[in-house]
Amino acid sequence: MIVVNETMSFAETIQDVALNWIKTDYIPLLKACPVVLSVEFFQVDTQQGTDDTFALQIRFNSQEAYSQ
Repeated sequence: MIVVNETMSFAETIQDVALNWIKTDYIPLLKACPVVLSVEFFQVDTQQGTDDTFALQIRFNSQEAYSQ
């Protein structure tokens, strides 16, 4: 299994728009891709105590699936 982890944060002025786009448009597109096993999106708890860090994890069955 291959896990791709993208950690991201957004400027406060665009965070709501960005999170909405990821949840309503981007994640459904990823899930529709036949080589993607699963997609998870969550907020990351940081030592700095900020709540503007997020992680997108995409799982693939194999290296071959990931390379497609």
